[in-house]
Amino acid sequence: MVSRATPDLNTVDAQTVVIGGGIVGLAIARALLLAGDEVVVLEKANAFCTATSARNSEVIHAGIYYPTGSLKAQLCVAGAEKLYRYLAANNIAFNRIGKYIIASTMTQFEALKALHQQGLNNGVEGLALIERPPIDGLPAGVIAQSAIYSANTGIFDSAAYALSLLADIQRLGGIAVLNAECLSTAYDGNDFELSIGGASKYTVNCHRLINAAGLGASDVAATMTGIPLSAVRQQKLCKGSYFQYTGSHLFQHLVYPLPEQDGLGVHATVDILGGLRFGPDVEWLEEEEYGVDESRVLAFAQQVSTYWPALEVKKLMPAYSGIRPKAVSPDGSIEQDFCVLGELQHGVHGLVMLYGIESPGLTASLAIADYVVDLLG
Repeated sequence: MVSRATPDLNTVDAQTVVIGGGIVGLAIARALLLAGDEVVVLEKANAFCTATSARNSEVIHAGIYYPTGSLKAQLCVAGAEKLYRYLAANNIAFNRIGKYIIASTMTQFEALKALHQQGLNNGVEGLALIERPPIDGLPAGVIAQSAIYSANTGIFDSAAYALSLLADIQRLGGIAVLNAECLSTAYDGNDFELSIGGASKYTVNCHRLINAAGLGASDVAATMTGIPLSAVRQQKLCKGSYFQYTGSHLFQHLVYPLPEQDGLGVHATVDILGGLRFGPDVEWLEEEEYGVDESRVLAFAQQVSTYWPALEVKKLMPAYSGIRPKAVSPDGSIEQDFCVLGELQHGVHGLVMLYGIESPGLTASLAIADYVVDLLG
């Protein structure tokens, strides 16, 4: 991906600045431009969408798991349909492949039934509760005593989606700048002044500011002066690794175990080319790093074997990892929902701060963007 060149002027004036050139930041910029705004996107890396946006399962989630009324539930359900329409309109590869959430033992059925009801409460369409075998559509060898089938779950080419969002921004007259790290931001009660470092140093003045820096959102907030503490959240880094399966397989749909406390369990994902991979697991980090520890393969195999005993461990190969930003609430607990703070929460007109934009942030990206536009008024 390419951007407009770094500004040559010492000072740039803009109506709105979006800090962060991941998929959510690009989607927000696009929505603001469609609403008639003037927008500059600042990305500190040398390419767009290189962190959480590029390191995930590429799944379009239906919205089953999240508490009814939460932002995750509302924006995932709305975002999935917006995303399917966008992908079709822009000829981006996707497949509404469907997903099974399985209970491997009879004792898990009540939890599965409750999850099914949760999905119905959230307005998810295309859900079916299968109470006992046989469960048609599961590959031979997968153990399931009951299952939820989600017809609206899909997979897609997230890299092509990111490129399309960037093209939209440029077509609509927005400016997207790489190597533009926000070193500090000062709020004077009316406007924001951003000090930008990188290939060259300059200042950006704007009336409205969106912090969509993903993993770096808390670091950006820490450099801001003149804003209340109610606009600031810490984030914890939750890493998930993926292993590719190099053997033959009969998986034609996604297969998920019941969710865990900090994730959706080590699940089987069929990618857009038909390859099979497993992940992510859960590993808490102090700082960002993406190595995949080969020794984790045995733990992966143990989890996958609970529902697919035919797994051949030697055919699991390290693939990649991603990091989920987990927002921390003021009481020190992990936020279970997206944390999107607007004027109502912190009192600063024209400022929106986004924290904890983890899964299903990719699915919900277009809906998150519309939500931010509404917050700005």
